[in-house]
Amino acid sequence: MYRHDYSRGVFNRYRKGMPLFERLVKDCIHLVKWFKIASGKDPMKRMLIYPHYPSKAGTIYKIASHMGYVFTNKPQGQFDFVVFWEYATYRQAWPFDHDFGSGRPIINAESVDISKDVLDQKMTEAFGYGLNINPKEAQTPYVKKSVVNALHDGKVSNESCDPEDGFVYQKLIDSRVNDHEVMDLRVVVIGKQIPHLYKVYRAIDDRFVGTAPKAVLQVNVDEELSKPEQENLISLARIMHLDYTEFDVLRDAGDKKIYVVDANNTSHGPPPKLTKAEKSLALDNLCQAFREEFKA
Repeated sequence: MYRHDYSRGVFNRYRKGMPLFERLVKDCIHLVKWFKIASGKDPMKRMLIYPHYPSKAGTIYKIASHMGYVFTNKPQGQFDFVVFWEYATYRQAWPFDHDFGSGRPIINAESVDISKDVLDQKMTEAFGYGLNINPKEAQTPYVKKSVVNALHDGKVSNESCDPEDGFVYQKLIDSRVNDHEVMDLRVVVIGKQIPHLYKVYRAIDDRFVGTAPKAVLQVNVDEELSKPEQENLISLARIMHLDYTEFDVLRDAGDKKIYVVDANNTSHGPPPKLTKAEKSLALDNLCQAFREEFKA
């Protein structure tokens, strides 16, 4: 059931090639958490995060820790909560036919394809319009990038061309907020809620890079997104079988519409550039939404 690039730890499965010392440290941390929670007054809660063990930067790592779960990616025994967590654009179907005794839906169990071409198809279904163009007919600047997530390989082109397999060709969104910055909206969707979003700022010349030098927590979502836009984003998540996701959204200065350029089912966050207070509030919001939507 494990990917071939994962190796055995004592309590969890870790990526193949991870040094033995690092695996031992991670297992020791797991054991300390287990003893700490098991010795408390409340019953111990177990979470299965499968198949990949999340990094400390993974949002689900922080949510699970904040909510007092002992979590593992070894599917043995019973669990109070289960999450399908695999760092891949294309995933095989959830391999189990039971809920491990959780009595709850498996989070993102049916999310198997978050590629950019599928995302645009589903966005068109949810919003009534999309982002992709035919590069052979391009008359204005457009963006070429891989259909695979997290490559950050977008390039702006001004010339028409024949489409190439493995890439999408999209309208260039004018998301400038001033003469030198663009802004992305990282919109969190949990069940039927949008608990908050992050306003992420990059230099215009670095609009496709992964790490942003500036981010701000926006708790009042209504200030950035209309009610119909929020409903469309929640609908998009449902169509893509994403119980929990973070969408990368751009608003075009020309037509004023929003466009979803990425869907994330293994998000990292809250963004590192938030203040300490913002990170704490964001994590509280995420956990509260998990409790309300999934009875976690």
